[in-house]
Amino acid sequence: MNLIINRVKYKLAEVFSDKLFFSKTDQSFDFCLRKKMLTIILKDDKFDAWCHEKDEEDKIYFGFEASQSEDCYSCAIPKYFIPNYIRYILKNEFLNKGVIVDYNPIVSDICVYVKEKSESDWDKYHRFDIKIHNKKNELSISVGSENTLISNKEIPYNSNYENIKYVDNDNIIKRYGKKESCRLVANREIKKNLRYDSPRKLQYKNNYELISVFYTKYLRDINNINIRFTSIGLRNTELREVSKVRILENKMVFKDEKTDINPITGMRDFGVFKTSPKAYDVQFIFFYKNRNDANSLYGYLKNGYKNFPGLERYVGIPIVISNMKGFCYDNKSIEDEYKKFEDENLTDSYYNNLFAIVIGDFDKNNTDEGKTDSYYNIKESLLKKGIPSQFVNEIHIRQTTIFNYHLPNIAIGILAKLGGIPWRLKNHPQTELVIGFNQARLDDKSFIGSSVFFTNEGLLENVYSYPKSSSVKEMIDLLRNSILNYIGTNGDIDRLVIHYYKTNSNKETQTIEHLLYNELKINVSYAIVEINDSKSQNDICFDADYNWGMPVSGTYVEIGQNEYLLFNNTRHIERPLTKVSDELPIKIKIHHADNGGFSHSDLISQIYEFSRLIWKGLKQRSQPATTIYSKLIADFSAHFNGNIPSNELTQHTPWFV
Repeated sequence: MNLIINRVKYKLAEVFSDKLFFSKTDQSFDFCLRKKMLTIILKDDKFDAWCHEKDEEDKIYFGFEASQSEDCYSCAIPKYFIPNYIRYILKNEFLNKGVIVDYNPIVSDICVYVKEKSESDWDKYHRFDIKIHNKKNELSISVGSENTLISNKEIPYNSNYENIKYVDNDNIIKRYGKKESCRLVANREIKKNLRYDSPRKLQYKNNYELISVFYTKYLRDINNINIRFTSIGLRNTELREVSKVRILENKMVFKDEKTDINPITGMRDFGVFKTSPKAYDVQFIFFYKNRNDANSLYGYLKNGYKNFPGLERYVGIPIVISNMKGFCYDNKSIEDEYKKFEDENLTDSYYNNLFAIVIGDFDKNNTDEGKTDSYYNIKESLLKKGIPSQFVNEIHIRQTTIFNYHLPNIAIGILAKLGGIPWRLKNHPQTELVIGFNQARLDDKSFIGSSVFFTNEGLLENVYSYPKSSSVKEMIDLLRNSILNYIGTNGDIDRLVIHYYKTNSNKETQTIEHLLYNELKINVSYAIVEINDSKSQNDICFDADYNWGMPVSGTYVEIGQNEYLLFNNTRHIERPLTKVSDELPIKIKIHHADNGGFSHSDLISQIYEFSRLIWKGLKQRSQPATTIYSKLIADFSAHFNGNIPSNELTQHTPWFV
C-alpha cells in the first residue's frame, strides 16, 4: 500500500508582520474569550492594567485587524493564538478568491463553499472542511458535503428561518437574525420541501480528486508573507505511521469450532456457534397490517427463499406459531390493538417462550414521529413481558427480488435475542473484562448506555443504562458490580478495557483508580480508549496503489499523539475479486494504557475484532460492538424515559439489535 493522507504541510514566518488586537466592547472582532482565560494565557501586566475594571467572567474580543474604538490594546501574536491567526489568514484568502466561508463551524476550524452548478433558485455547492493541526504544522482538508444548497436570490424573512444559516453581503456564513431578506443555506426541512435527492454514496477516489483540485486552486499558492504551503499536494504517510491489525488471528468461530474470517461463508458452511436454549420451546406471534405480508414472511422463514434455507436450517429454530397467533391491525391503531391483545392474551407477568414479529411501515429511524413512537412503545411493552421482538419492514417483504438478502439478518437477530450465539471471536481466553459506554440524546436530555462483555471472546453478559446527570457515579457502580460478578464467575481478573464515547476527564480516571486500588484493592491493569461515535470525515487516507481507493481493512494510521484512524471494511485483500463498498474509518484515541501488558496494537486489534460481534446481520461494521450496542441501549433508554425494564431478557441478551 502507498497511503496518501488528506493533509498538507505549511510553514509560518518566524516573526509575524501582523499584531493581535483586543477590545472590551467591539463585538465585530472574530474571536472572544473570558478575561480570566486571557489573563492566564498572556501573563501580561500591561494587559491586566488595561482591562482591570472588567470582571473575570466578562468577554474580551480580539482579532488581527485594528479596532476603530478607543479601548483597543495590541501586542505581538503569542503562540497560543497561532491557530486563530491561521484561520484569519485563510478566511481573507478564500474571500479574495470569491468563495463562501463559514468562519465558525461546529466541528472544523473553517469551512469553504465552492459552487458546483447553478439551478433555477438554488445553487449546488461542495463544502470543504479544514482543520488546523498546529503541533504538526499541517492542515487537513475533507469533503464535508457534495450537496449543499444556497439560494441564489434573497429570500424574505420568515420566523421559521431563525437559526438557519445564511450568506451575508461579504460572503460569510452566519446564523439568521431578523433580516428583511437574505440568501439561505438550505437545511434538512427546506431540502425535503424541495424534494432534493439524498447525497451520493461515498467514493474515495472522487473525494481524493475533489480535495486535490481544491488544494491546488485555493490553497497551494496562497499569497501571504506569514504562511506558505510546502506540499505540492496531499502528503504521503510515513512508514512509522502505518500499521495493520493481526488479520490472520482475526477469525470467528462457528459450529464445531470451525473458523472463518467472513460471517457470510462461516454461517453458510458451518452454522451457528451455539444454538438457542429455547429453540424448541419458543412460539411466534405475528402483528401485521397486511395478511399477505405475514403469510409471505412465515413461508420464507419456514420453507426458505432462494439462497436462504429457512429459519430452522439456518439457525436451528423451527418456526412454530403460538395458539394466540397475534393480530391484524389498522395503520392508525397498532398501539390500541396491542393493548387489547395484551389484556386478553398476555395476562401473565412474564413469558419465557414467546417471540413477537411485528410487520409494518415504521421503524425506529422513521421520520414520522407517530410511527417512531409506536415502534418504541410496542417494543417496551413486549420487553416488560419478557418477549423479544423483531420488527420487519413490510416494504422489504414485497421486494421479492432482494428480500432473500434480508432474511439471514432477520434470522441472526432472532437467534441472538433468544440466547443463541451466531459466532464468537477466536481468541485465547483471558481474564479480561471489556466494557463499552456510549450516549444518546433526545430533546434536551442525554442518556448513557453500557454493554458488558465478560470475556475477550466477546460473549455479552450484561447491559445497563442511566441518565447522564449521574453518569460518573453510575459508571463506577456499574464497574464495581461488573468486576465483582466477573471475579465471582472466573475467580480472578487481570485486565480491564473501557471503550468510551468521549474524552475521559481526570476526575473520571481518578475515580476509576480509587475504585480499583483503594476500594476493591485489586491489582488490575486497565485501559481507556476513546472511540469516536461518528465515522471520521476530517481525516482520511487514500491508497495510491488502489486507484486512490479505500485502504485495506485492518490498516490503522497514527495521526497524532495516541490518536489513530482505523480502516475497518470489507476490502480484506489488496486486489478484491468482487466490488467492495467504501466505508469511512473510525477515529481512536488511547487515553490510558499502563504497563500491565497492554500495547496500542493490542487495543486497536481488539476494537477491530469486536466489530465482528454485531449481530444485527452479516455485514461487518466499522464500529465495535461495545460502542454500537451501548449506543443502541442508550437510545432505547432515552425513548423509554430512562426506564428499561429489568428482567432476564433485557439484562443478558442483545434484545436491542
